[in-house]
Amino acid sequence: MTSNSSPKRPLLGLAYAFLILLVLAAGLEGAARSSWAAAHLPRYRSFGNDHAQFEIKWFGLRRYAARNGGVDILILGNSMANTGVDPAVIASLYAERTGRTVRVYNFGIEGLTLHGNLALAGLLLEEYRPEALVFIADARDLDDANAPNSEARFFSDSWIRYRLGEWNPDGWLVDHSQALQMYLPYRNWVRADFPDTFYNYLYRAVTITETGYEPDTNETVLDEAALNQIRNSPACTQYYPQIAIGARRLEELRALLALANQHGARLIVAEMPVNPIVYECMTGPVDRAAFQRAMTETLTAGGGVFLPADPGLPVEAHTDMHHLNREGAAAFSRQLGLALMRLYLPSSSP
Repeated sequence: MTSNSSPKRPLLGLAYAFLILLVLAAGLEGAARSSWAAAHLPRYRSFGNDHAQFEIKWFGLRRYAARNGGVDILILGNSMANTGVDPAVIASLYAERTGRTVRVYNFGIEGLTLHGNLALAGLLLEEYRPEALVFIADARDLDDANAPNSEARFFSDSWIRYRLGEWNPDGWLVDHSQALQMYLPYRNWVRADFPDTFYNYLYRAVTITETGYEPDTNETVLDEAALNQIRNSPACTQYYPQIAIGARRLEELRALLALANQHGARLIVAEMPVNPIVYECMTGPVDRAAFQRAMTETLTAGGGVFLPADPGLPVEAHTDMHHLNREGAAAFSRQLGLALMRLYLPSSSP
């Protein structure tokens, strides 16, 4: 005779297995959230996003805000902002000239245009409520054609999509599980290139300062031969002569301004002091003056501020067409700090 209960046994086994996994997951999550884990385990965290620099800065900003009681000035932009603005210089200037403490964090992220920064700004403004938002820009930020594939890949990530309002189970789980966030930096441990990629991750995690500044360690000297090579590059001979001020980018600039106003933050767009050779390359209808005019008119109309770059930084302050070396970053950060002091003082001094 066949027992009527036999078909239930596999289901009962599955139920027990699921229960055991649930208990293990709860135990791991509890351990990950414990004070012991915070004190003794490595601080590296990940949402599974392949943009390691973004993740380092996301968790770095969280630690900075917790340690300092918030953020007053948030710097946004691409790799030029990342290596070009040292918040410690700005904070030091404020303390020296005004006697006030100002909390500044550099959230410049490689590969993100104005479009990408607009999306991230909503998350950051909502969570940290800075009083000033400083976006570091150059002429490419107003060009609709400036849409790198890396930005599209970045925003295809499940956690990013979840945080931007597109619910999905993977994004929800990673966002809510500290145990997963602690595991994910090591998720590629079976790959042959894991030692190299993880070393690069650790190097950047150490190199990026507690205020989000990542010094450019490139020691390139731009001699005349290097400058001539730039003059003959496709960027100079093809891209910049055809650069255009796009309607879509201007609309995104207005949206960023409206978003800042909505959250009580003042938007200040600072022109990046790119290598002077860039202006030589802008031989088409859009030159530096046209870019500055578009920025000034758009921002002024909505209550924002545009800060033109001081043209005093020499070629030697740069590592390439767009990025500053350590000395250049120190000089620009000082210029920016002095300009910000004329526009903004923190409402409270912690």
